[in-house]
Amino acid sequence: MQNNSSIEQLNWRGRWTFAAVLGGLAFGYGNFWRFGYNASEYGGLAYVLCYFGFVLVLAWPLAIAETTIGRSGRASPITGVKRLAREAKVSRLWFLLGPAAILCSLIVLAYGSVVAGWAVEYGLVMWRGSLQNASLDMAVDHFVLQLGDYRQMAYWHSWIMASVVLVAALPIHRGFGQIMRVLLPVMLLLLLAGNIAAYNLGDYESAMLRLFEMRSLELTRDGVMQALSQALYTLGIGMGVWMVYGSYAPNDRSISWNSAWAVVIDGVTSVFAALLIYGYIETQSIDPSGGIALMFVSLPYAMGQMPFSDIVGSLFYVLVVLASVTTCIALMEPATRHLSHRWRVPRAISALVVGLVAWGLGILCIYSLDSSRNLSYGDRSAFVWLDLLSANMLLPLCLMMIAAFVSWRLERQQLLSAFKSNGRGLFWLWSGVLRYIAPAAAFLVLIFGIMQRL
Repeated sequence: MQNNSSIEQLNWRGRWTFAAVLGGLAFGYGNFWRFGYNASEYGGLAYVLCYFGFVLVLAWPLAIAETTIGRSGRASPITGVKRLAREAKVSRLWFLLGPAAILCSLIVLAYGSVVAGWAVEYGLVMWRGSLQNASLDMAVDHFVLQLGDYRQMAYWHSWIMASVVLVAALPIHRGFGQIMRVLLPVMLLLLLAGNIAAYNLGDYESAMLRLFEMRSLELTRDGVMQALSQALYTLGIGMGVWMVYGSYAPNDRSISWNSAWAVVIDGVTSVFAALLIYGYIETQSIDPSGGIALMFVSLPYAMGQMPFSDIVGSLFYVLVVLASVTTCIALMEPATRHLSHRWRVPRAISALVVGLVAWGLGILCIYSLDSSRNLSYGDRSAFVWLDLLSANMLLPLCLMMIAAFVSWRLERQQLLSAFKSNGRGLFWLWSGVLRYIAPAAAFLVLIFGIMQRL
């Protein structure tokens, strides 16, 4: 049995610290390459309304639920869920939620660090003007060459992971918590500056039309499922981070309203990141792809045709790096806390071990892109398989377990504490969503993701 007294004394220092780390978790790189593309392809404002509806009705309640597990368990995801299951006198198999969430966070951390390394490289590319006035074919060739430079990718991945481990080794409330108090406003200011640049240098009006014109007939069934999937992924729920952050939350804080802050940050960053990107894209006669190709081919090409592309482009990728690194640091916390308290080792050692595991998975992802190394299975690289395992299998399964465990197994008094006196009118609605709607939605995402990828 762990000594819980030292664990429970670790609280966020001030209301803004807790809000800042939650906001930083919502400000991830997914806001840059998914929301704008999906809105442009699936009906503009129709998709936007559908997406934000899912965030409010499903993602926000699930975020509250996961944070409630953390604050009630006052430990890592594995230990906390096991403790709550024992207190509720239910099956001990519920503890599997903890390992599944931590495994998911480690996989996402690994390839997230690799993507952050790409952003570092592209920040330097834009600063040097290597893609200034380049053709679209040149932009494509440049990215293909980068994907073939395995040593360079491993180099940047290693530096990213080293910086993540250094921050994660510090006590969470004095390290990452204090950093995010400063860094989140800086990131929001960079996003604002990028939008001002896109407004003055790009075609902001066309971007607004493409993203926010109501085209309801273009919102297909696939578009609705894309909105549902992104809504469940966007806040970083299901990977144990909200649990471990909740374990540091003081008992007098309203979980519902603190998590609402993350929803607001997600909404603001999604909209303005999309406007920034498409403000430049719309100046060129191209039909951009989504995901990685949007971030590392279409956007650098479009920016390269504009004046001041060296400054604007490099600052944009600095923002992407900051968003990626802060997400990676957050994803370190569930496993780091579990090792530190379960095995009673110094936090720095725990962070180093977790970092080495994630670094190794990232190296596997990088070198699996090299067909000569036989690190693929079927026609997919390890990079693709790990993404499939984490995003399309583990994450929806974890969300289903969170919804069922909180709504059907935890005591009512523990659940009411998430709302406090100023929001208990939402309790019954929230409980109903968790019991009946959220598990079904997560199951749909699970099936849709597997069918789409296999």
